[in-house]
Amino acid sequence: MSIERAEFVGDSPLRVEILDGGIVELLYPLVFRSREFDRIFYAPIGFRSDLASVPRLPVVYWLAANRIFKSAVMHDAALNDMSREDAATLFLECMEAEGISEPLRSAAYLAVKLNDQGYQPAPDDVPPIDD
Repeated sequence: MSIERAEFVGDSPLRVEILDGGIVELLYPLVFRSREFDRIFYAPIGFRSDLASVPRLPVVYWLAANRIFKSAVMHDAALNDMSREDAATLFLECMEAEGISEPLRSAAYLAVKLNDQGYQPAPDDVPPIDD
């Protein structure tokens, strides 16, 4: 069975606890059905995010930041099991499902892509290769 429509499951707002340093922790799980990837993505209770999928580029951040929190959390959660490129694509799909206008989606997506350019994980972030 394939997913016909991209959507966040449930209609409740994002519920978080605000921690030190601008970090938030989910109080309820966040679930997204992705048509693009034909799978369900899940951010569990207790998942932490800095809600900074959109870099602090003044105009984009000012326009988008308070409207794309669910998408930002899902992007951060997806980084645990997919490439940065795929997570950025998921971010774009999530924003569309949230009803964000195409110009704002494109600007936020571009900001994420520019922020990800040249990313190199620290040596401690690279998991060992199993033989």
